[in-house]
Amino acid sequence: MRLIVLGALPGQYPSALREIDLGPPHSPDLVATLDAFLDNALNVRLFTSGSNKVFKLIRSDVGRPITDIASDLFYSGLADDARQVLRTLLAHEKEVTTRDGRWFLMRIMLYRTLENMIEGVVITFMDVTVSKTLEAKLRETQAGLHKQIIEQGLKLEQRGHFEEDAELTTKSEKTRAAPLRK
Repeated sequence: MRLIVLGALPGQYPSALREIDLGPPHSPDLVATLDAFLDNALNVRLFTSGSNKVFKLIRSDVGRPITDIASDLFYSGLADDARQVLRTLLAHEKEVTTRDGRWFLMRIMLYRTLENMIEGVVITFMDVTVSKTLEAKLRETQAGLHKQIIEQGLKLEQRGHFEEDAELTTKSEKTRAAPLRK
């Protein structure tokens, strides 16, 4: 579904978006990624309805700079990273978070036309909140287990010292009790 939009000719972009049925909100393509298409000047060219989970975009935002668009991201480097992708021709990937605690894997990639002309960048956001939450719980569990291992090691170490002390005490008592030979 997104490939049809990406493959549209540059002059057809606005009409192609209107003509193509992007499917219901539960469509797997739209659930997995949220997309914004920016031109070389980083102006909004196209966006999917799912992108509103990150950006506050409305139809009249087409043509406006992405830096002027309200966003839920705790990430101020989006425009700089998009410029870097245009400059280096290399995709950029980064985990970013939103004000309400959601996590997204953001990818900024070049947008190329069928004629292989660079017309801007495509920004995708894949929700990774569940995996980040599980990762945090795993780190917490791991830290708890590490703490328990350290505590058990200390207990064993203390027991070992007590046993050594008991052996030394027993040996020294035997030595004292034994008659001295001259």
